[in-house]
Amino acid sequence: ITTLLEIQSMRMIFIALFAMFLTPLNAKELTVILTSNSDNPTMIARLFTPYLIKELPGYNRVTFRVVPGAGGLNAANHIYTIAPRDGDTIGLLYKNVPLIGAVNRQDTNIKFDASQFFWLGSLVDGRKDASILISNKPYDNDITAGSDNNVIANPINFIQKYTNMKLKKITGYKEPNDVRLAMIRNEVNVIATSLFSTIVYDKEWITKYHVLVQFGNGRNRHPMLADVPTLNEMITDREAIEALTVVENQFALIRSYIAPPGIPVDRSTALRLAFERASMNTSFIEESRRLGVEISPILHEEAQAIVRKTYSTPERILNIIK
Repeated sequence: ITTLLEIQSMRMIFIALFAMFLTPLNAKELTVILTSNSDNPTMIARLFTPYLIKELPGYNRVTFRVVPGAGGLNAANHIYTIAPRDGDTIGLLYKNVPLIGAVNRQDTNIKFDASQFFWLGSLVDGRKDASILISNKPYDNDITAGSDNNVIANPINFIQKYTNMKLKKITGYKEPNDVRLAMIRNEVNVIATSLFSTIVYDKEWITKYHVLVQFGNGRNRHPMLADVPTLNEMITDREAIEALTVVENQFALIRSYIAPPGIPVDRSTALRLAFERASMNTSFIEESRRLGVEISPILHEEAQAIVRKTYSTPERILNIIK
């Protein structure tokens, strides 16, 4: 005969076992691959991930792993070739990585096909912003433009090749912030940046400096820059405009999230749903805005379509982008 004490003891054991499975030690862990410890995308990723975790049933722990180098290419290689394909690992991708991969498919250092990544979406659609070429002095024929090491898809290349503007490009800076500092120190005169981030971080630049060109959204001029020509307007070569359109499409992919290809269907569905819900969380949007980032998410269908279209770009157009 089971005594009352034995029943109570069994109940306590059952409760303890049940509680054990609810503790963080037994919860699933999400690993997020980052490309840097300290840049702006990393800051937003660390802000966004807790909201993402809340939308993933069974997860309440996260580990950030930094795979630095090569402008985000090392991280992309890692996610594609090394990261486990169980749905427990995702990564943050820089917007130019898919285009770099498409243009350099024969490069043995490129070990990924970005069209095969499992895309969750992008937190920022940069086409709603305006990318700008801003100068610390009025334009003349002796003006220098700074560029980081990822020179592919740089609007400065299009300006040099297909417009009458004369720019001397100085490369070798490791990150965009290094180029920004170079202009402040007068090492270079011109940088490519975004209108919104300039307003947030360097608001006096808009009145103190000179916006020479805007780009990122075809011929659509930003309302704040109605008198500034778009790069698309300045170019007359038809194939160059086609190439520029491919480049500008990548602006939709700012702060993109991906998972390795071939993850289980149930995990893929859960990740995409979690990204959609978390990216539209009003608290996350408000927190991001206070940090100077305007959230305008695009979801996985559009992100995946943009990347697939990039990889189907004719070789003659990719050669222009090079």
